[in-house]
Amino acid sequence: MDDAISIPCSYTSYLSPQQSMRLYNEVRGGNELVKELSRFEMPYVVHQKNRFIIGEPQPLFTFHHPITGT
Repeated sequence: MDDAISIPCSYTSYLSPQQSMRLYNEVRGGNELVKELSRFEMPYVVHQKNRFIIGEPQPLFTFHHPITGT
Protein backbone atom coordinates (compact mmCIF):
# COMPACT_ATOMS: atom_id res chain seq x y z
CA MET A 1 0.00 0.00 0.00
CA ASP A 2 1.52 3.26 -1.08
CA ASP A 3 -0.80 5.36 1.07
CA ALA A 4 -0.26 3.51 4.39
CA ILE A 5 0.23 5.46 7.59
CA SER A 6 2.16 4.02 10.52
CA ILE A 7 0.86 4.81 14.01
CA PRO A 8 2.93 5.80 15.90
CA CYS A 9 4.91 7.60 13.20
CA SER A 10 8.02 7.67 15.43
CA TYR A 11 9.26 6.51 18.81
CA THR A 12 12.23 7.08 21.09
CA SER A 13 14.03 4.55 23.31
CA TYR A 14 15.54 5.77 26.58
CA LEU A 15 18.37 4.46 28.73
CA SER A 16 18.83 5.04 32.44
CA PRO A 17 21.67 3.77 34.64
CA GLN A 18 20.31 1.79 37.58
CA GLN A 19 21.64 -0.50 40.28
CA SER A 20 19.96 -3.43 42.01
CA MET A 21 21.82 -5.17 44.83
CA ARG A 22 19.17 -7.90 44.91
CA LEU A 23 19.66 -8.75 41.23
CA TYR A 24 23.44 -8.49 41.57
CA ASN A 25 23.44 -10.94 44.48
CA GLU A 26 21.12 -13.37 42.68
CA VAL A 27 23.32 -13.35 39.56
CA ARG A 28 26.46 -13.63 41.66
CA GLY A 29 25.00 -16.64 43.47
CA GLY A 30 24.75 -15.27 46.98
CA ASN A 31 28.06 -15.42 48.83
CA GLU A 32 29.73 -17.79 46.37
CA LEU A 33 32.38 -16.54 43.96
CA VAL A 34 31.30 -16.45 40.33
CA LYS A 35 33.29 -18.78 38.14
CA GLU A 36 31.32 -17.98 34.99
CA LEU A 37 31.37 -14.23 34.36
CA SER A 38 29.02 -14.53 31.37
CA ARG A 39 26.11 -14.48 33.83
CA PHE A 40 26.92 -10.80 34.39
CA GLU A 41 26.87 -10.08 30.65
CA MET A 42 23.45 -11.65 30.05
CA PRO A 43 20.43 -9.32 29.71
CA TYR A 44 17.80 -9.75 32.41
CA VAL A 45 14.17 -8.65 32.41
CA VAL A 46 13.13 -7.89 35.97
CA HIS A 47 10.41 -6.12 37.91
CA GLN A 48 12.29 -3.02 38.97
CA LYS A 49 10.91 -2.57 42.44
CA ASN A 50 14.15 -2.78 44.43
CA ARG A 51 16.47 -0.48 42.52
CA PHE A 52 18.47 2.72 42.82
CA ILE A 53 18.30 5.13 39.89
CA ILE A 54 21.80 6.49 39.33
CA GLY A 55 20.93 9.05 36.65
CA GLU A 56 18.05 10.56 34.72
CA PRO A 57 16.81 8.75 31.59
CA GLN A 58 18.53 9.92 28.40
CA PRO A 59 17.22 9.43 24.84
CA LEU A 60 19.12 6.60 23.15
CA PHE A 61 17.70 6.68 19.62
CA THR A 62 14.62 7.80 17.73
CA PHE A 63 13.11 5.93 14.83
CA HIS A 64 10.82 7.64 12.32
CA HIS A 65 8.71 5.40 10.12
CA PRO A 66 9.13 6.38 6.48
CA ILE A 67 6.21 7.99 4.71
CA THR A 68 5.38 5.98 1.61
CA GLY A 69 3.77 7.20 -1.56
CA THR A 70 5.48 10.60 -1.69
